[in-house]
Amino acid sequence: MHRGLLSRRLQSLAAALLAAAAPLATASGSAEGSDPQDPSRPKSGAVRVIIETIVVDGLGTNSVARDEADLFRGQSGVVSKSLTLKGRAGSAFRQEQVELNTRLARGDDDRTSCPLMLAIVATSAPVGAPAATPADAERKALSLALDAGETEMTPAYVSPWTGARITLRITCGEAQPADVPGTWSSMAFDIALERAEDDAPPQLLRSDRLSTTLGREVGSLFSSNRPLPDTAEGERRYRSERLDVQVSPSILSGGRLQVEVRVRGEVATIAASGTHGRHPIDVQETLVLASGESGDIEVIVAASPEEDGWSSVRYLLRVTGRF
Repeated sequence: MHRGLLSRRLQSLAAALLAAAAPLATASGSAEGSDPQDPSRPKSGAVRVIIETIVVDGLGTNSVARDEADLFRGQSGVVSKSLTLKGRAGSAFRQEQVELNTRLARGDDDRTSCPLMLAIVATSAPVGAPAATPADAERKALSLALDAGETEMTPAYVSPWTGARITLRITCGEAQPADVPGTWSSMAFDIALERAEDDAPPQLLRSDRLSTTLGREVGSLFSSNRPLPDTAEGERRYRSERLDVQVSPSILSGGRLQVEVRVRGEVATIAASGTHGRHPIDVQETLVLASGESGDIEVIVAASPEEDGWSSVRYLLRVTGRF
């Protein structure tokens, strides 16, 4: 392990996150819902990126730092390290000072979990020699395409003075929700549920403000009975609608919040002779919101006009974060 090589003053990657502007978050699903494990689902949520700094010098091979942060699409962060490297056997200098700055940005490519772009700047000089200037810096830029659980070893710096090397071990993982629910300040979510049928304009069914904290779930239930035309035999019937909206904020990073939203329920045709059609709803989506930003989830339920008395109904759920 580290033996005095690493400066005690480390700049955390998580604290250096710079949130980029993001478009309105939107999602859609059918009445049968969408499998959260489906690889075709957009990877809109956060991923956890871990950077381990490994030094090979006169003291051997040592892992001298480990930084991690949860990154959304378009976000970037900076890891800054001040390192003293010891000369390897046969090198001209006994030690050198290195300032290593790595800027890491997550791209917007859905083909992998972690499309990453790195810009590495290393400024170095032997101890006792004149300090290096920015013009002396060694620079490199590269991109990585990692899936969850994958690790890449990236050479960051090879010293011309001491023969030492610095390598970054970069791992992509799944961002984890808050470990201790309720320890964060309260946040609110404004939800608005609309319904549209055929060519009729959308109708607001319910609006509500839900308050919760990071790691906790909060919900709102909508239910309604809507008259339908009688059957050919003259039997009266109606459409029963029930939608249960559950909102769970899970990860806060760089001023953006990952919110898991689930809509469950059922739309059914009810008549005196019984239920003629049941259409279950189970849609789960991930929204990434800034405070005041909205995300939409659309649910479309199709039916048989002959059997159910209606053809389709479209629900639009809008979730706005206040935190």
